[in-house]
Amino acid sequence: MLLTQILNKVNVIQISGTTPAREVTGIEYDSRKVTDGSVFVAIKGFNTDGHLFIQSALDRKAIAAVAHRR
Repeated sequence: MLLTQILNKVNVIQISGTTPAREVTGIEYDSRKVTDGSVFVAIKGFNTDGHLFIQSALDRKAIAAVAHRR
């Protein structure tokens, strides 16, 4: 499914940057598992905060990152 199609089906509060018309290959919450085409979801956990790894996920070619905070 295309990223734009997914975004049209959820309640989006804010989009920063451009939305590429790319196929989503997977959804990951562990930045080490991100591959080209993944969407990274930043989750605040008990031991660490996924928001700290957004840049790492983007460096691994995530096409988008979902964040709880700005």
